[in-house]
Amino acid sequence: MVEIKVVDKENIPAVATLLRSYWRDRKMIYTQKWAEDYITVGHKVELKREQTFVLLDKNKVLGTIAVLLWEGNVAELRDFVVKKEQRNKGLGKKLLEFALDWCKRNNVRKVFALVSQDLRSFFESYQFILEGFLKNHFKEGEHLLLVSFFPEKKQDTQVDLKAKFDRLSEVQTIERETSARLSGLRA
Repeated sequence: MVEIKVVDKENIPAVATLLRSYWRDRKMIYTQKWAEDYITVGHKVELKREQTFVLLDKNKVLGTIAVLLWEGNVAELRDFVVKKEQRNKGLGKKLLEFALDWCKRNNVRKVFALVSQDLRSFFESYQFILEGFLKNHFKEGEHLLLVSFFPEKKQDTQVDLKAKFDRLSEVQTIERETSARLSGLRA
């Protein structure tokens, strides 16, 4: 008979082996001990490093941002806050730029954050892209956006823009040719 239950000491090694096999198929290599810790300690084992930064002016806290560095060199930005009376003075930019620089120095592959909709254009100005939408996430009526940035792919963005302009040129050519054909058919 099939049953589902909470994992216990007896099945930890077998569950760890199963997970390692799954991860290996995805090119993620972990030791048996790491996998067993993952099961017993929880997802905390995936957190490689956590760093919180503070923005000060004469020892007064004006803002903060935290970076959580996860397995796979993926960083999550959290607790990005500037005091209300200090907003729109460029302090958020300083904090975000500092955090992104820290990510680059620590070889982060991808940076992501959950942000309110009013911060979308701010993050997009730093080449973050929209990856998802979370409805009523922390509380009713609070919708968040999942945005991400790939520090190593800044040059790729420029290449993508060139490709986009090339495609636009092709579309404009097709539109001109179609308009000319339509005009010929009407005549």
